[in-house]
Amino acid sequence: IACCTTRGASCEPGAQPRHLEDLIGQPEQPLGALRDDLGQPLLVLGKWIGRALMEEMVPGFRLLAGQLIDAFAGRGRCEFVSEFAEPYSARVLCRLVGLDESRWRDLSHWSTDIGLAFGVTIARDRGRIEAGLRNMYGLADELIAERRREPGADVISALVQAHDGEGRLSHEELE
Repeated sequence: IACCTTRGASCEPGAQPRHLEDLIGQPEQPLGALRDDLGQPLLVLGKWIGRALMEEMVPGFRLLAGQLIDAFAGRGRCEFVSEFAEPYSARVLCRLVGLDESRWRDLSHWSTDIGLAFGVTIARDRGRIEAGLRNMYGLADELIAERRREPGADVISALVQAHDGEGRLSHEELE
């Protein structure tokens, strides 16, 4: 997995971004201009999303983390994946793409099913994997159509604008 640094170079696998710009790219960089070590385009969203949108969302992410922690703090322990990591990551993703947060379990379930493609039981799990992919692509199509009708302050709206309004994002990149 590559991450963009402020200079556009890729980080070592597992390296943590050091700055917000490391996560969203530089505004002056066109989408697809940066490449990873294998020459594959890195998705740089900075120009379309912008630092302000990300900074606006951070307090909500912190509040969400606090709420999840409060739910188990009194016990003094938790099952980290199911009580924090899974709901936090899926709910943050919902917020980023403008999806109703009540759908976080769908995202998590579909992601888990798609992840089975990387396991040793891929043949046995093929139906679940394909269903997860259909559901995720269906959701993406739904969100893209909704943002074309009603843009919002989210990543999908920014990507739709980059495709429809600016023509700087291909149809394949949008999907």
